[in-house]
Amino acid sequence: MRKSFLIIPLFILPLLGFNQEINTLAAYNEFYNGLEKSKSANYSEAIKHFESAIEIDSTYKEAYLRMASMEYNLNNTRCAIDILDKIIGIESNYASAYHNRGFFKSTINNYVGAIEDYTKALEIDPDNVCHTMRGDMKYNIGDYSGAIADYTYYIDSTPYNMEEDPDAYFARGKAYREIKNNEAADLDFKKANELYFPAGSFDNVKK
Repeated sequence: MRKSFLIIPLFILPLLGFNQEINTLAAYNEFYNGLEKSKSANYSEAIKHFESAIEIDSTYKEAYLRMASMEYNLNNTRCAIDILDKIIGIESNYASAYHNRGFFKSTINNYVGAIEDYTKALEIDPDNVCHTMRGDMKYNIGDYSGAIADYTYYIDSTPYNMEEDPDAYFARGKAYREIKNNEAADLDFKKANELYFPAGSFDNVKK
């Protein structure tokens, strides 16, 4: 049997690249229009533009990410999760998709699923900012030591040129309180209070 070969005239090759550039530009234009609609909280129209961008380029991961956020804003959380499932199926190392899916899962009390997604996001991108979010999920399922570890990592990793996060200290204090480490809890509550209220008092922190 003779082998078949696809022969493409050389003069067509530049046209193929040109058409690809046109498609890329068209997809971006739809994506940009979606962003503009989202700024005015016109989420349904934004979704249409993001869908159009994906129809042009089925691997346009930012369009999937934005469309999922729009569905979430419309209280279609499970639909938002389904959208992120699709892009993760296409791009399995997309940390932002795992991060956002973890957040969406947390809002429907799927804490274990959220932890799994946050963990995957951190495996892909150790600098991802979801340590405290994963800590919150661990706290919710009673893994207080795990929560403390996440809050501590976040606190210790805060760049020198960024303000410290009082919420992280407060959350860690709550976790310390749960394991009866009241001394560590009080130190964290005090630190949180100092950050919340620079001129305030420790009594201002609600425990």
